[in-house]
Amino acid sequence: MRLENEHVRVELDPNTGGFRSVYDKHRRHEYIAAPDRALLFRVMAPEPGMACGHVDAEACDVSVSGNTATIVCKQDGMDAVVTLELEGSAVLAHMRLTSRGPRTIEEIMFP
Repeated sequence: MRLENEHVRVELDPNTGGFRSVYDKHRRHEYIAAPDRALLFRVMAPEPGMACGHVDAEACDVSVSGNTATIVCKQDGMDAVVTLELEGSAVLAHMRLTSRGPRTIEEIMFP
């Protein structure tokens, strides 16, 4: 899945929505050094007996239309809707997270 304009090219993992590549065309520079570890998000949601419990983006529905990607992930009682949009040389990222389960969300790692 790819977003691209005259300034930047962004390639997304079709399963997780994570960044495979963020390439600056003017500087000729790739910003993603380890695409296999470039998660779209990680939600820290401890469970009893597991203080470091977390949920990573996976099995997401990724769609691209023009300069906008929409990623929908539903797992472990959480629904995440992420929008990535190219605006000039910027990648604008928005996330809406809804928790429907018993786990308490303590922290979110998101671009």
